[in-house]
Amino acid sequence: PLKPLKIKRLDSEISTDIYLDEEEAKKILDKFSEETKTPIKGQVFRTKLNNLSLTAIISPFAGTRFMILRS
Repeated sequence: PLKPLKIKRLDSEISTDIYLDEEEAKKILDKFSEETKTPIKGQVFRTKLNNLSLTAIISPFAGTRFMILRS
């Protein structure tokens, strides 16, 4: 099932009307991987691009979940 994109800011969390399917999530991870030249290996993917840090959990059973933090 699709879950809405959530934005966390300070102490609040906003649920948006934006939904990503598995393919769209994979495209985001692939773009980060390509730009940072960091291969996606295993079930955990971490990388940093400029001021963005991405942490992803990749699971064939539970689907892909990721978090992008601005630093």
